[in-house]
Amino acid sequence: YIGMAHIGVKGYVLDGRTGAGLQGALISVVGRDHNVESAQFGDYWRLLLPGTYTLTASLQGYVSQSLQVTFVDGAATHMNFMLVPANVTADYTDENDLTNLFLSLAAQCPQIFSSYPIGQSVQLRPLTVARISAAAAGTVPAVRLIGNVRGNEIAGREVLARFMSDLCASYPADPDVFQLLTTTEIHILPSLNPDGYVQAVPGDCFGDAGSLNANGVDLTTDFVWPRSANYTYQPETVAVLDWLDSQPFALAASLGGGALVAMYPY
Repeated sequence: YIGMAHIGVKGYVLDGRTGAGLQGALISVVGRDHNVESAQFGDYWRLLLPGTYTLTASLQGYVSQSLQVTFVDGAATHMNFMLVPANVTADYTDENDLTNLFLSLAAQCPQIFSSYPIGQSVQLRPLTVARISAAAAGTVPAVRLIGNVRGNEIAGREVLARFMSDLCASYPADPDVFQLLTTTEIHILPSLNPDGYVQAVPGDCFGDAGSLNANGVDLTTDFVWPRSANYTYQPETVAVLDWLDSQPFALAASLGGGALVAMYPY
């Protein structure tokens, strides 16, 4: 009977921007009258018999989120909710938000989330990479994703921050995410140009403020290849080149913004 107390669904209700736990969120199950609330750190536990259920997390001031989960006999299925504040306008993920997000995901999803530094920007801001995978390092193909190469192109930075949160929230309940993270290593650098980001002007869709790094260099044109001892690379570029030397990647993408273009390496 004691073992039966450990079946069902458990996890956390988190702020989708910062990753902080949300207390007092209501967890409801379609077709069931009994609801539970998240505790001090956003943690919740809902006892359920094996089957397929739709759960909804709701909290005043946030947009509710519904997720479907299927589980069988055994330990509880882990499923996190990421709630987005309602009526949010132009509130981007700044450096403190990114730091807090990394710390929160490391605490909430230690089985799949870890991080490591690859260097620093001109103004000594850390360049930190998230590794998200359920597989042992080096045993499956690795994918590299980079955002915010130009500091004022923030779409990639925001997409990657949300992508990390969604992967954490969906593993292992979502079968597609489970398959992805057991067969792939995903390495994410949300911001290659944090110095440019802090100089960018929110809402300025046509200006150049924050586009370049702190030395006034466009990092999108700084990757001279093959690597040359006769070329002076920017610190951000050196960090990425050293990263490439230390980790083989089967696939890579850089997420920019501002125009519809196709870039190719030949």
